[in-house]
Amino acid sequence: MTLTELSKELGVSDATIRQRWIAKGCPHSRGKHRSYIFHLADVQTWIKSNGITCKPGMQSIYDNRDTFHNAAKNELDILDIRLKEIELVTPRQLVGILQKLNRIAQALQSHIRSN
Repeated sequence: MTLTELSKELGVSDATIRQRWIAKGCPHSRGKHRSYIFHLADVQTWIKSNGITCKPGMQSIYDNRDTFHNAAKNELDILDIRLKEIELVTPRQLVGILQKLNRIAQALQSHIRSN
């Protein structure tokens, strides 16, 4: 799926995907002529795990506490697996995991305040 196709599917601008999401780790690959290629299922999973909303009025994936808990647990499990398999976890990777956990916590706080 191209950048334009993805932006239309999700209801966001090309610039949002190119300048914000890719910088935050949105899964993609590069095709011929350095064009972006996306797999919708991978991007949707990434969107859900990062609590991102797309189309106007679309609710965040974090609609209940169990979802928050599962998202945080998933990030911690990824770190635990890397450590158990004696994979090197670089400071940058650790910061990325901690940033995701922080976003989950912030989304939970917003959810609690709004209810």
